[in-house]
Amino acid sequence: MALAAVSCTASSTTDPNYKFREGDETNYRFETNQKGSVTLDGETAEFSLNMVNNISQKIMSVDEKGVATIDAYYQDTNLTVDGEELLLPEFANTLLTYKMNGDGSIDNVRGTHGLAGPLGERQFDAGQIFQFQGPAFREGNLQKGDTWQQVIEIPMPDIEPLQATIDYTYEGMGRIKGKEAAKVSFVFDPPGSIVLNDLEGPVKVTGHEEISGTAFFSVQDGKTLTAGGKGPLKLTMSMPSEGGGEDIERLVVDIKVDFTYEIQ
Repeated sequence: MALAAVSCTASSTTDPNYKFREGDETNYRFETNQKGSVTLDGETAEFSLNMVNNISQKIMSVDEKGVATIDAYYQDTNLTVDGEELLLPEFANTLLTYKMNGDGSIDNVRGTHGLAGPLGERQFDAGQIFQFQGPAFREGNLQKGDTWQQVIEIPMPDIEPLQATIDYTYEGMGRIKGKEAAKVSFVFDPPGSIVLNDLEGPVKVTGHEEISGTAFFSVQDGKTLTAGGKGPLKLTMSMPSEGGGEDIERLVVDIKVDFTYEIQ
């Protein structure tokens, strides 16, 4: 009975870590759907969006601390807005390079064009954009029900980066794509509001976004097999009224987002 108890305890824990091998290539398919509305100065327009990317990741090097430098090529981008397919030549073969630690946390992202946009030539911690491709683990063994939190920074123009959090829960082992995998649920919670300054004065930006989802991580392979999530996103930009009354809403974005990220 004692041996059985020890065996049961051992099988209920796992110690997941990303495994990096120089030259290793992995292909993923990323798809996101968004549906909602944009209101500008009282005029509302509804929209729907679907975007699909094929992503080829190659581990270019692994340093003595086990940190990998990864090149990610975004290819065959397909964007459909309100049922109409749009061509995006600027996204063709977009290359992003970033560092990934053994716990899965991502930083030092560099891009060329397209996906990276105006941040492409600067270093930044792109946690909100890229961390959804796989969980960041805490150190040590995990037991079912264990929770931990990752704090990430979101770059913003002309002000200090904003802090957001991703809360993780280990849900135990499961099986997906024919492999045993650690099941990890997550909830992403960004900061509430900020104040920016433009030519017309201060602009208050208030947001609410709570993306929740699940990732399956192959402990044997040391990589994410699938990840997906969904949730609401509401963003409001307002300006102070001249008479000192309630703020005047200029722009309101209200959408529902879902995404999937799957190994091929």
